[in-house]
Amino acid sequence: MPKKEKDTLVVLTHRYQRSKQHKDKWEVHETCDVVDRVKTNMYTSATCIVNITQKKVEKNRAGGKGDADYDNLIKYLLDTYPDQFKQIGFNG
Repeated sequence: MPKKEKDTLVVLTHRYQRSKQHKDKWEVHETCDVVDRVKTNMYTSATCIVNITQKKVEKNRAGGKGDADYDNLIKYLLDTYPDQFKQIGFNG
């Protein structure tokens, strides 16, 4: 039996911190990780997880999990993080 191809997952995380310049304001720090396996702590803290191998949304705190949401997330990720997607050879 042939080996199953590993899924490629994109994990988007948002972290909120107080601003260093303005103590009464908050800053949002966004990170994008491309992984083949999501650890428990990464799954818990993720804003959204997109499986680009199976073309589906695994987790989305911001909204739904339908095809339109997948397309919107991929468009956002390709526009915002083109270097990560070039490294894995993904064009959409």
